[in-house]
Amino acid sequence: MSEGLRKPREFEIVTDLDEALSLIRESAKLTASTFLWTKNQEITVATHLLSFNEERYHVTVWQPPDVDPVQFMKTLTRLGSLECFFSVSLGRANVFFRTRYLGTNKEGMRFRKPSQVFKVQRRKNARFFIPEGLSLLVQFESPADAIPPKPRPILEKKILDLSAGGLAFSIDDAEAPAFKVGQNLVKMKFVLKDHIIETIGEIRHIKAFPSNSRNKGVKIGVLFKNLRPDLEHFIAAVVFEETRKYYTKFI
Repeated sequence: MSEGLRKPREFEIVTDLDEALSLIRESAKLTASTFLWTKNQEITVATHLLSFNEERYHVTVWQPPDVDPVQFMKTLTRLGSLECFFSVSLGRANVFFRTRYLGTNKEGMRFRKPSQVFKVQRRKNARFFIPEGLSLLVQFESPADAIPPKPRPILEKKILDLSAGGLAFSIDDAEAPAFKVGQNLVKMKFVLKDHIIETIGEIRHIKAFPSNSRNKGVKIGVLFKNLRPDLEHFIAAVVFEETRKYYTKFI
């Protein structure tokens, strides 16, 4: 595990060998969508898992037409490692592992059976928990009446986690009385990879952080309302990419 990094709670190592093998078997049976990448994300490949040969201890994925096996091997050799990282999408979980590239034949790209498997339980929208050291801010109109009542001030808060469906941010204890479940936060705006995201956020959860949490105050969870479909898809793609990169540190 990388030093100084806190492993996400939802990212679990599969300690039961039978369960780990079952996840790989299920992935092969369903030809599950698979995303693989090399060290430092120099090469990324969208593919699907084709088979799991338990006797020969290898898994095979489909080779996309734009992947040159010779160039792929040259890149791995230059990077100093034949290991690749995998994210496999199943209905009940996302499965992560890393393993060694063995070569390509007519069946596809072959990799050694992974020695460790990790999983993240699936939810409707994957969440990216903003790691320490990365600051992402959201603005919205204050829900509390101002004097004079119009216009209300614009507040700016630190985003704690983000998904295509909503986000969570923190507030101070003194601000908590102004926030109510079911309330709409209007003029909500944040910037994500140079894209300005504007929406309305409906408050769905309000919860005080426990005393032993590194966060202080209160956590507010909101659901996006009237978010344009193209922006929803964009957020989902960014969340997947950033989550994948972050999980790589713990595989």
